[in-house]
Amino acid sequence: MRKITLRDIEIGKPIVCDCFDKSGILLLKRGVIINNAKQLSALLERGLFANAPATERTAKPTIAPPVKASPFDSIDNCKNSIGGMIAAVRVSNDVRSMDRIVFESLKDSYRSALSLAKEDKLKSFPERIINVSKGIQALCELDADAALGIIHLDHDGRYTVIHPMHKAILTELIAKRMSITARERLSIIAAALTANISIIDLQENLHKQDAPLNPEQKELMRMHPLLSVEMLLELGVQDDLWIKTVLYHHERLDGNGYPCGIAGDNIPLSVRIISLADIYGAMIKHRSYREAALAKDALRELFMKRGADTDGELTQVFIKEMGLFPPGTFVKLQNSETAIVIKRGGSATTPLVKSVVGPRGAPLDRPLLRNTAESEFTIKEIAPRDKIVGINLRSLWGYDSH
Repeated sequence: MRKITLRDIEIGKPIVCDCFDKSGILLLKRGVIINNAKQLSALLERGLFANAPATERTAKPTIAPPVKASPFDSIDNCKNSIGGMIAAVRVSNDVRSMDRIVFESLKDSYRSALSLAKEDKLKSFPERIINVSKGIQALCELDADAALGIIHLDHDGRYTVIHPMHKAILTELIAKRMSITARERLSIIAAALTANISIIDLQENLHKQDAPLNPEQKELMRMHPLLSVEMLLELGVQDDLWIKTVLYHHERLDGNGYPCGIAGDNIPLSVRIISLADIYGAMIKHRSYREAALAKDALRELFMKRGADTDGELTQVFIKEMGLFPPGTFVKLQNSETAIVIKRGGSATTPLVKSVVGPRGAPLDRPLLRNTAESEFTIKEIAPRDKIVGINLRSLWGYDSH
């Protein structure tokens, strides 16, 4: 028999198979609806299994639903792919000793480095990036709540791998909300993954740098959309939407962006989407000179600046997609437990959560499912991330066993 986990049963929806205890006794028949999170939590803790045991000859065989792939496996595969390709195209951006940056000479040095890389590690680069983009689409389709949890909780690894991955996930969720076709979304995701391909070295340094950018770094930053386009063309990218999105990804609504200074509706929708994803993704990440912003504070700031720094309509779509309590958010419950949001609920104020810290402040042995629609578990407030809690994302979202 296969053990049933949280991902197999949805509150308020019919169960798709008969459920047994470990002794083979039928506990729930197929089609039964569980409306109470406390009941579901108790059943899962007791142990539920699919498929009748062979000794029940008269029972109709139950076909267990196929086990879903894990979004955490998908994100690991995407990270590995992006990490390998980034290492292959990484060009030194040490401009501290340069008196003046000359675009043409930089472009030539990048081309030379890429020519060597293409012979070995970067064959079929466009296809490989599109395959990663398909992986991003697949994991968002599989479990969008887990994908958002990854963005808010999984910050381990190199910034130049983690940030574009998270930006790509947000890009997919926003673009899908805007009813952009799946094929066009692939191009926009690819742009989100590769927009900063020409300044990987600089980005790694800036992520750890407390001091403001020096003049040479500022000049390279203003050049990098053009350099990134040059690199992508050299690597064989022929997708117009991909290239156009990378070229304009630092343009701003007020016309103060770069490299072209275009404004307003002249900025493509794809650019406005990845710009919004980029801003939010950066706000919720820790930097050497500041703590990560809480999701609620980042969303509030985006709302206050909508129409100025970000597209107003897109910002409202994005906030609606995230909800008041995005998955991955720490919250304090009415019973004084600290929990992590794992699934957006039927209303904006009633997500499903898993408690990880007890009422007296001690970490729980295992996360406990709570439905915040119940009075005992209503959310009192958003809490900062509890640093004493070891977080197992697979376990929180029920993907720790297959």
